Amino acid sequence: MKALFIMPTASSFMKTDLEILGDIMPTKGICLHQNRGKAKYLLNVIKMVFILFFSPKTKLALCWFADYHAAAMAFTCKLLRKKSIVILGGYDSVHYPEFAYGVYHHKWRSRFAGYALKNCSHIIAIHEDLLDSDNLYYNPDGHPEGVFRLVKGLKTPASVLHNCLTKEPQTKPLQTRKKQILCVGTTPRFQDFYNKGYDMLIAAARAYQDWKFIFVGIGPRWLPKIEEIYQLSELKNIEINSLLPHERVLELMAESDIYAQISISEGMPYSLVEAMFMGCKPIGSNVTGIPTIMGDWGVLCTKRDKKKVIQALSELMAQDIDREAMSADIKARFSPSVRAKKLAEIIKEVI
Repeated sequence: MKALFIMPTASSFMKTDLEILGDIMPTKGICLHQNRGKAKYLLNVIKMVFILFFSPKTKLALCWFADYHAAAMAFTCKLLRKKSIVILGGYDSVHYPEFAYGVYHHKWRSRFAGYALKNCSHIIAIHEDLLDSDNLYYNPDGHPEGVFRLVKGLKTPASVLHNCLTKEPQTKPLQTRKKQILCVGTTPRFQDFYNKGYDMLIAAARAYQDWKFIFVGIGPRWLPKIEEIYQLSELKNIEINSLLPHERVLELMAESDIYAQISISEGMPYSLVEAMFMGCKPIGSNVTGIPTIMGDWGVLCTKRDKKKVIQALSELMAQDIDREAMSADIKARFSPSVRAKKLAEIIKEVI
């Protein structure tokens, strides 16, 4: 029996899952390159369907994210009486119409995602909140999240399986830290600037001008609009980068005192796992997997409010933590072996 593992992009955490699956059973991986344009994505989805049709020994297909490709996978597997698993990552489990966020904001994309989840054999969520929860950080009255809230009539069996560390970074954490606060979060749309909490951190940068704030992931096309709203040129303690090589990001994590993950919506943000492993003191929003990753470390923000973020940073700046112990804790809780064992159990149950 063989498996087909479908990766929308060539992300490191997906490659790690491919390696884990390869140790469980013979597995072929296919990358759809969803981020390289609609035509390439469509051609690779068609290729995926052909592989399923003409590989009789392939009895199981797994894919990351409930999206168009997941619907094609679920339909084909159902037709051929093969098993299929959809792994939820975050964007496919939420809907924020006020800033056009989530697959369920788009009519047809929502239908494809819903079809995939209703017709696959099993759902794996990287955090329990992606199944059914309320976001109290964003809305004190509760903002509904999770596929069992968003997809009417969904009854597919589901399991929770947390993300894990990929290959252990070669960059070594520094003992002496710079007065530096790092935030990593991509912004393919302008609304992501708010989702990642950059607006909150700009307010904090005004309050703590003796600290350097480094943002990684803000697209250059958004800078004129951000300047118009926030007058960033007045602040000399903010450094903005669009994209940086992964090794450079690790270097920043190794030297920065604090890492900020104050997003409105997340799954299990891998950058936070890496930052804590590299010894950064964390500040995070009380959203989905963020408090799970943080555990007993750092300071958690319970409400999206500039004053509360500034106050939380003040608390964190004063904290003296055992960075080596925190790194060891992250390594133990998010070990690939832990994910591999649970994934093997889920697959055994499904097939």
